[in-house]
Amino acid sequence: MAEQELVDRPNPIAVFDKFEAELKVYAAENAKLVFAYDDPKGNKDARSHIYKLRQVKTKITDKHKAAKSEALAVCKKLDGKKNIYLAALEEMIDVHAKPVQAIRDEERRVEQAKIDAERAAKEKAEQERLNRIAEQEEELARKQAELEAKEAQIAQEEKERQAKIKAEEDRLASEREKFEAEKRAEAAAKAREKAAIEQAKIDKQEALAKAEQDKIDAVEAEKERARLAAEAKEKARLEAEAKAERERLAKAEAERVEKEKQAAAEAEKAADENHRIKKNKEVCCIFTEWGMDNKQSIKLTTEIEKGLYPALMIIY
Repeated sequence: MAEQELVDRPNPIAVFDKFEAELKVYAAENAKLVFAYDDPKGNKDARSHIYKLRQVKTKITDKHKAAKSEALAVCKKLDGKKNIYLAALEEMIDVHAKPVQAIRDEERRVEQAKIDAERAAKEKAEQERLNRIAEQEEELARKQAELEAKEAQIAQEEKERQAKIKAEEDRLASEREKFEAEKRAEAAAKAREKAAIEQAKIDKQEALAKAEQDKIDAVEAEKERARLAAEAKEKARLEAEAKAERERLAKAEAERVEKEKQAAAEAEKAADENHRIKKNKEVCCIFTEWGMDNKQSIKLTTEIEKGLYPALMIIY
C-alpha cells in the first residue's frame, strides 16, 4: 500500500504551475508600467505595485514550504525502504562472496610469494654482479697505481735530465753573455772617447758663438732699457694728466651734486612751507565757520602751530 502511494503521488513541482502563469502576467504588466517617482501620487502607486508583487512572493514561499515538507517525508520513506533492500541483498551476496574472496586472497598470496622469490633471485644475481665489478675495479686500481708509479719515475728521470741540460745551457749562456758584455764595454769605451773629442770641438764652437751672441744681446738689452725708460716716462706723464683730469671732473661732479642737493632741500622747504600755509588756512576756515573772526582764527592757528596748546595739534 505504501509503495502504491509513492507511485500515485502527484509531482510536487506542479504546485508552482499556477504561479508560473501569474508571473507571466505580472512580468508583462511590470514592463509596461512607468511611474513618476518624484510625484507623490506616482511614488505611492509605485510602492503599491511593489507591495502587490511582494504578496505574490509570500504566497510562493508558503507553497514551497508546504510542498518541501511533504517531499521530505516521502524521501525519508524512500531511504528507509532502500536501506532494508540493500541490507537483504548484502546478506545474499556475502554467502557466495566470502568463498570467492578466500580463493582470490590465496591466489594473490601465491602470486606475491612468486614475485618475492623472483625479486630475491634478481637481487642475489645483482649483488653477485656488483661483487664481480668491485673485484675488477680493485684490480684496475692496482694496475693503475703501478702505472702511475712507473710514469712518476720516468717523469722524475726526465726532470733530472732536463735540469742537467738547462744547467749546461745556462753555463753556455752566461759565458756568451760575459763575452758579449766585454765586447760592448770595449765598443762603449771607444765610442765615449770619440764622443768626447767631438764634444770638445762642439763646446769650443759653442763658446765662441755664445761670446759673440752675448755682445749682440748686451747691445740689444741696452737699447731695450732705453726704450722702456722712455715709455715709462711717457706713461707717467699721461697718468699724471689723466689723474689731474679725473680730480677736476670729480670736483665738478661733487659741486654739481651739492648744488642739486641744496636746490632740492630749498624746494622741499618751500613745498613744506606752502603745505603748512595751506593747512593753516584750512584750520582758519574751520574756526571762522564756527563763528570766530578772521584775525582771531589766524592768531589761534599760529599759537597751535607753535605748540602753545598741547591738547591741540595740526597734522601736516
